[in-house]
Amino acid sequence: MTGLPETTTPAQAAAAMMDYITYLNASRAEWSAAMRGSATGGPNGDGYFPLTMFDGSTILVPSVAKLMAVIAAMPDLNSQIEDLPAGGAGDLGADFELVGRKGAGQPPKRFAPALFAQGRTRDLATVSALLGDELLPCLTSAGGGQDRRFALSTLGNFLSGGVINPKLPPYNCKGDCCEISDAVSTAGSAVITSASGLFTPADVGKLVYLTNAGPSGSVLATTVQSYQNPHQVTLAAAASVSRSNGMLWGTDDSAGLAAALAASAPRGAVDFGGVVMLPPGWYLTGPQVYQSRAALVGAAQGRICALVRKPDGTTNPLLANKTYASPAAMRTDDFPIIDGIGLHGARYYQSGPASECFYWNAGIGSTVLTQIDPFIRFTNIEVWEASSTAFRLRGRGAGQVNNINLTGGWGEGFLYDSYDTTINGVQTQNFLNAGIHIGAGGANSTFTGLKASYNGTGSTTANASQERCCNMLVEGQGCTFDGALFQESCGSNLVIKGNNHSFMGMQFQDTGDTWPVGGNGSGGGLLPFRADIVLSGGACVDNLIIDAKGFGSVHAECYATHALYLVGYPTRNRGSIWTAPAARSYYSGGTAPNGSTIPGGTGVYAPGAIGNDSSGSRANNSPLTIDGVSI
Repeated sequence: MTGLPETTTPAQAAAAMMDYITYLNASRAEWSAAMRGSATGGPNGDGYFPLTMFDGSTILVPSVAKLMAVIAAMPDLNSQIEDLPAGGAGDLGADFELVGRKGAGQPPKRFAPALFAQGRTRDLATVSALLGDELLPCLTSAGGGQDRRFALSTLGNFLSGGVINPKLPPYNCKGDCCEISDAVSTAGSAVITSASGLFTPADVGKLVYLTNAGPSGSVLATTVQSYQNPHQVTLAAAASVSRSNGMLWGTDDSAGLAAALAASAPRGAVDFGGVVMLPPGWYLTGPQVYQSRAALVGAAQGRICALVRKPDGTTNPLLANKTYASPAAMRTDDFPIIDGIGLHGARYYQSGPASECFYWNAGIGSTVLTQIDPFIRFTNIEVWEASSTAFRLRGRGAGQVNNINLTGGWGEGFLYDSYDTTINGVQTQNFLNAGIHIGAGGANSTFTGLKASYNGTGSTTANASQERCCNMLVEGQGCTFDGALFQESCGSNLVIKGNNHSFMGMQFQDTGDTWPVGGNGSGGGLLPFRADIVLSGGACVDNLIIDAKGFGSVHAECYATHALYLVGYPTRNRGSIWTAPAARSYYSGGTAPNGSTIPGGTGVYAPGAIGNDSSGSRANNSPLTIDGVSI
């Protein structure tokens, strides 16, 4: 304490100390009431609350709710508030007279926080104890003097943790997209019924897509015209087909999300941007561009916070970086962070061309600037129902990709044409082409914890190939794969066409037991051989396979014809493959449990532990062993 005379007695000092403590307690209570008060609270019902100074005078300060109400009412605050002069200059209007001072005969004044801080250091300490030092950036300079004012938009960011919330003004996203699988349509009627009972009065006016209710079974795109009850709504257009449909409906959040993502961009080439956090909900949206040096984060993981692909007739990915959106623009393209979001490709609702769900392309070159490396961080992302490739990486990555779950799509699951990246925990299931594809540009990367199952089912006898029908296709060079499980492939489980890769801890189950969609369960689309591992072509050179394990069958059927098959002239590949049991039998043809005929292969495709279609290929890879015996 200061200001006590030297002649102050201990009793007087103690009394002064008690007065100060009393004042601090009262001040703390007043600040607490002001911070928690409503926008219409306070002694005058205007959202301003009294704060007693140490000299006994009183000032009025706005509550947090009052400040946020002002922000909500004036979306463009940067131009309307922050650039205006402080003090007496400028007429802000009644809603923006932030503080009035009451004293003996003094007129109301605008609050000058800097002077307040200088004169009342002890009071400011109490404020800091309540709100922390993070409030101080909300006090912005104006007019070149000591007089300052609250920057309402900055305070708004502080109050929300410095995070851009797309559901708040000025973005106003709804995140109200819903999906059901039991929407019953009647030809010639606009009435839709559903046993799910998820319709609400708020659905009126929302966009609607029904999978097969349009002309000739096409997608019906319209809006909700009226609500009858939770099980029935009327659309603005009649259905053309009587049937049960998938139904997707919601508010178009495209513009709001685009604005929120744009607001997170860094201001220049050397600084960093902000964080867009998706509250729980499904956001119906067209293609979006995520920012470099910024973050897009879900408040929860998996499918709780998700973007849903609105049909728009374009091939643009649902979520892509700036290189895809503007390849000719000079810009930075590095340090992106995507975490904890879902991407719903809505493939059955698309009436136009197929589009990818997630896309990254470093595109380093004359038009792209990076700080050493892109350093990508893509984690905890779930993608489902893609109409094309679910998750695609191109160009330099030099970062980390973790916990990617991909389910169901009409293309490939995980397409990697990048390099210098660490990938951990990728799971793919039920894609028409390869579940995991390391493309020709994939190099110098580490993969751990991979799982691919039930992939490659889109082949027919006309287009069947090992590359399309496998669980994992590896081209490229110089990657390390440590720990992977491959199950229930349509063709072979793992096809290797690249060079200088290392494979460790691979396990193969139920090779070839997934009948292709094109084969209609008849086996007509199956390849003449289905191996645990295929080494394919002259570019398949110097790969190391350490203790790969062919487990045989987990389920009732296993249609594997080989543990290893050599296509063309792979060279100098080495390592060890083990089968279980050692006397494992390989499928030689016959009848499946449902009566369908499944081919087993003849001639060079005759079943066995190892097969090859070119003479001499075994000798070129003699360091390889199966159950301890050289091939």
